[in-house]
Amino acid sequence: MIPEPTASAATRASKQRKNSHDEANSSAAVNQSEDESGNENRQKSATVIDDWIEAYQKDRDTSLIDLISFFIQCSGCKG
Repeated sequence: MIPEPTASAATRASKQRKNSHDEANSSAAVNQSEDESGNENRQKSATVIDDWIEAYQKDRDTSLIDLISFFIQCSGCKG
């Protein structure tokens, strides 16, 4: 025999659904801020790349040395 649901059980279920909904909304807010942060980082990267291209057009040797140093530093070496 299955017991009848009580009012307190119904209230608990309602609160659980609300909490679940609130968590989903806060998660979406975090994802949105991460997306905005990602776009900002992409824009900054594009600016750095554009600046490097301009420098390369003016002085190829120095710009290539800068690029090689960048890759060495990214690999963890002090370069």
